[in-house]
Amino acid sequence: MASTVKKLEKSTVEIRLTVPADQFNAAMNTAYQKQRGYFSVQGFRKGKAPRRVIENFYGPDVFVEGAVDEVAPKFLEEALKEHDLELVGRPAVSLEEAYKPGADVPLVFIVAVYPEVELGAYKGLELQKPDATVTDEMVEHELEHARQDRVRYIEADRPIQMGDRIIFDYKGKVGDTYFEGGEAKGATLDIGSGQFIPGFEEGMVGVEKEQAREIPVKFPEQYHAEELAGKDAVFEVLVHEVREKELPDVDDDLAKDASEFDTLAEWKEDIRAKLTEAAEQQAKVSLQNQALQAAAQNAKLEIPDAMVEGQMDNLLRDFAQRLMYQGLDLNEYCKYTGMTAEQLRESTRNDALRRCTNQVVLDAITKAEGFTASDEEVEAKAEEYAKRYNQDPETFKKNLTEQDRGYIAEDVAIEKTLAFLVENAKLVEKKEEAPKKAKKATAKKAEDGEEKPKKTTAKKTAAKKTAAKKDEAEKETKAKKPAAKKTAAKKEDGEKPAAKKAPAKKTVKKAEDAE
Repeated sequence: MASTVKKLEKSTVEIRLTVPADQFNAAMNTAYQKQRGYFSVQGFRKGKAPRRVIENFYGPDVFVEGAVDEVAPKFLEEALKEHDLELVGRPAVSLEEAYKPGADVPLVFIVAVYPEVELGAYKGLELQKPDATVTDEMVEHELEHARQDRVRYIEADRPIQMGDRIIFDYKGKVGDTYFEGGEAKGATLDIGSGQFIPGFEEGMVGVEKEQAREIPVKFPEQYHAEELAGKDAVFEVLVHEVREKELPDVDDDLAKDASEFDTLAEWKEDIRAKLTEAAEQQAKVSLQNQALQAAAQNAKLEIPDAMVEGQMDNLLRDFAQRLMYQGLDLNEYCKYTGMTAEQLRESTRNDALRRCTNQVVLDAITKAEGFTASDEEVEAKAEEYAKRYNQDPETFKKNLTEQDRGYIAEDVAIEKTLAFLVENAKLVEKKEEAPKKAKKATAKKAEDGEEKPKKTTAKKTAAKKTAAKKDEAEKETKAKKPAAKKTAAKKEDGEKPAAKKAPAKKTVKKAEDAE
């Protein structure tokens, strides 16, 4: 089958080809068989009218669209293979001219294809050396985490202090009207946790058990319940229990309880070793990310819109999945942030473009340097994946298809490329930034003794806490599942609209996780 290709802008091409009359007529018959049940023709039961009768009644081109749907995938695939092109988005297809029964049918495809790359410099890149130092303070921080995990709350016979856990009743009103959702009995609150609107928890300090009090507050201007936003309110409270923290000492007993070690010294040594390993891995990923970003900036390429749009869909889908793991959904998140799902999706466009660019450049460098994976390397990586997912290595490898092994091989090759970029780079010490001078207005506020509220949200819910972490969450681009998961479950990647090779893209994610 002969076809022609014309390059358009942004890695989009126009493909023209002709479907022979006999093959298109066969496709028309197929379309007729699938669609005849929708047509009513006088004198025939519905779905029983012959094709020719339906065409005479509705027009000779009534089944053309269905026939195009039948033949387009096969003929397009052949054309892409003929010209060594790879599809990255949904193609648009149309007839070049009006359909003529019995004649060959010329089709025109507008297709977004995997971009061509003109690589720039990717060797000798200047990278800032990350700091992988593990300090005593970092070790102590981990110890404190373990200590806080084992905190007990014991009853205190005194007024409330910051850090206490209380059990209380509350009922909120604006003016003389109690508002919906502002009442609870036997609620638990950690004072100082920031779960309630600004001013509430501070107002609870000093309150005694079984002492009725009124706590005046002001709802934030940006509050999810619009009828309360910016309003002054009063909460009537009655405290039933006041409990204070009791933390264990950092000693050998804590080590035995919180770790596999008998002494605090052994436990500290283990913590330092694990922190060092994590810091070194983070430094490695940071260098890979810097190198890839620099190489992408030096390259020339055009990312098709379809590829970016597909990546944006992936970002939104992955973010929704992360919300789901926290017991939330996207609609609830949008409600609390005041954004629509489409606005949230649009906010990922620049990130999606950057990630697509990095992916394509990384693939190009891998190809240019000829990095591949040996059978032994694929076996070793498969065993690594099996271990990661707590599966038996032999069973895991036995269940791999050839396509799975191809994905693993690509992962290995991409990892080699990232290591190559770093090995051939120049590492320089990170420049220390000069401390920024405080703005005069801020300084004046400090002098006036005014404290800027740290939180501007209303009574906190899990959705709000998630919203506060929006920027952090949106840094992640690909699905959380690593390449091994893809190998085990093939097409669950979710990257297809924007991907050339799923494992390659997942490896790009590895290089970007440190951001």
